[in-house]
Amino acid sequence: MVHTTYAVEEIKGLISQGHFSAAVWTLKAIGRAGRYRADNIFITLDRDGALSTAHAVDLRLAAGETPRPLEGVPFVVKDNIAASGLPFTGGSLALKLPVPDEDAPVVQSLKDAGAILKGKVERRDYAFGATSNNAAFGPVLNPHDPTRSAGGSSGGSAAAIVRGIAPVALGTDTGGSGRIPASFCGCVGYRPSRPRYSTDGILQLTWTLDTAALFGTSVSDVITSDTAILGLEKSSQSFKGNRLKNRILGIPDDETLSAMESGVSDTFSKRLELLTDAGCQLKTVNFSQMCTMDQAAAFNVAMFEANAIWTAFLRETGTTAKELIAGIQSPDVANIFAGLLKSPVNRNAYFAAMQQVHALRHYIDDVFKRMVIDAICFPTVPIPPPLVSAKETFSVHGVDRPLFPTLVRHTSPGALAGLPGLSLPAGTLLSELPFGLEIDGLVGCDEDLFALALEIEAVMKGLP
Repeated sequence: MVHTTYAVEEIKGLISQGHFSAAVWTLKAIGRAGRYRADNIFITLDRDGALSTAHAVDLRLAAGETPRPLEGVPFVVKDNIAASGLPFTGGSLALKLPVPDEDAPVVQSLKDAGAILKGKVERRDYAFGATSNNAAFGPVLNPHDPTRSAGGSSGGSAAAIVRGIAPVALGTDTGGSGRIPASFCGCVGYRPSRPRYSTDGILQLTWTLDTAALFGTSVSDVITSDTAILGLEKSSQSFKGNRLKNRILGIPDDETLSAMESGVSDTFSKRLELLTDAGCQLKTVNFSQMCTMDQAAAFNVAMFEANAIWTAFLRETGTTAKELIAGIQSPDVANIFAGLLKSPVNRNAYFAAMQQVHALRHYIDDVFKRMVIDAICFPTVPIPPPLVSAKETFSVHGVDRPLFPTLVRHTSPGALAGLPGLSLPAGTLLSELPFGLEIDGLVGCDEDLFALALEIEAVMKGLP
């Protein structure tokens, strides 16, 4: 059974008004985490730490202090982000990282806003992959169908939202690792413009692509959490008013639509009808060209930068590449590490790829300006959640397809271009699995994207 947790403002109100103590609410969240242990959501559940913080919240409120923006609200953190006093595994048993004595800035900001950390959640080993299949800790299971993937690599963050353990979660997004699990599990997933959030205290793969990502039960939850991370008292923009009547959305071309699983493209068409009924205008953009430009650059950028980051890490820790690879229990991730450390992408190929990145960014800027669109709208993932048993390929209508490039095909171009992107729950597919609708905006225009997302969310809310 899938549970949708209370939203941030509901929890904050219940605690602040004395209907529940923060300690009681924390115990409820911990109990729910135990109930869904088989989903492999947590790597470390910090029961004692969460209860201690909750008691401090209760004392603070009893003393008459003003409730903070996230007062008493539970949150969880993907285990490639440092949290003080909690094990830092990176989703693997191969590393022996010291327990951090400081929080990553994104974690500290949520704590400063009154949120209560429940623990570290599971992900793909080192975030290398678009699923959360993890041989060391077990695969994160989809809350709607335990035979299906929760998506990745931030699968534990999305599953914790949908299982009602917390209304807020931190993950990371490289090429789609935040938005893909949000789509598969049925919650909101937000990748900010880079560099909106600090990446300090995050075990990175690439400096060009990586960013912290936010998950929430709603767009409002994400906005509140984003405001806290930025250290603002309140959001810098009013989000009220019907923004859809005069909005123009860019939608994928026929080539992109034909490459989707038929159930996904059919559902997308129905959602577009709802948006046009609400007053949106639609313009077709050459999304397939963006995907082509992304495919020409993303792999070389990621592999070159990952080699530089991990070579430095091994040197600093005195670990050999052989020792690291031998300790990785997921064979595909071990193979990736072997390739990037032993046969790295050369500098010339990297520079050529970065030229392609700049070309992609200019191309997307031109599309927005020339076509006068407010966002690009598309299915977050071109296929339904694959089976947990799917490895490097999966079958659609009897045809084998490569799993990873298919899962990230829609999310990767925006990531490479540094765009802000939001995956919104938009009902279900015919298979009754969640359908995620993504909107991407221009770099630095995250508030405009939030405003649009609130109105689209209102149209999609309650869809079967």
